[in-house]
Amino acid sequence: MTIIDDTSQYAHVYFLKQKSDACKHPKEYSKLVHNKTGCYSRIVRSDRTDEYVNTEWNNYCSSKGIEHQITPAYSPQSNTVVERFNLTITNMSRSALLFTCTQNNAPPKFLWTEVFNWAVYLRNQLPHSTLQRKTPYEVLYNKRPSIGHLRPFYTKYYVTIPEALWGPGSKLEQYVSEGHLTGFIGKLLVRVYIPSKKRVDVFRIRNVGFVPADYGSSTSIEIDTPASTSNSTPVDQSPD
Repeated sequence: MTIIDDTSQYAHVYFLKQKSDACKHPKEYSKLVHNKTGCYSRIVRSDRTDEYVNTEWNNYCSSKGIEHQITPAYSPQSNTVVERFNLTITNMSRSALLFTCTQNNAPPKFLWTEVFNWAVYLRNQLPHSTLQRKTPYEVLYNKRPSIGHLRPFYTKYYVTIPEALWGPGSKLEQYVSEGHLTGFIGKLLVRVYIPSKKRVDVFRIRNVGFVPADYGSSTSIEIDTPASTSNSTPVDQSPD
């Protein structure tokens, strides 16, 4: 499920285990907006699937003073902002996965939700054409985003093992674990997949170190001097 703020174009993505969870996430988003701005969304636009057209959601909108606009049936063009955004993040996710495969470093298939989260986070930091080349983050928070922490999806990381997890007699054991970047939580926390544990953990960015990618040796380009054409005038180099 994708929710986009129409003013800032800032997007949130939620993953549904079952369709009955469809009402839960818009309520969570409304609470998030209320905590940050002190007010609820005025208008919510959705298609007319059963997940959004039901008594539970209608009662919630009525209690919060939210106007629920429903698009016509079989007309995805009526909700073009979300449709285009879904296509954009799908293409970004597919490109990220293809790039990791070309580096012989393909991630497990169950990390597909992580790559979508990574794509949405990255898209919120990029300039938008409808915002006069500002980023959704800048419009929402009134400050430019920090991009120094950004790395490609599934970049190799080494994570420092906390001292509390060191076992007895572990003075000669390694103090780091190998992992791969799967996402960001702000600019201070990162999500890292640990292959040895087969799970994704959250770490402070100062406790991890990334391995610079090797994209192969640089190639040199030789430029030949242009050959003379039939219309060129030969230069007389004979002595006077």
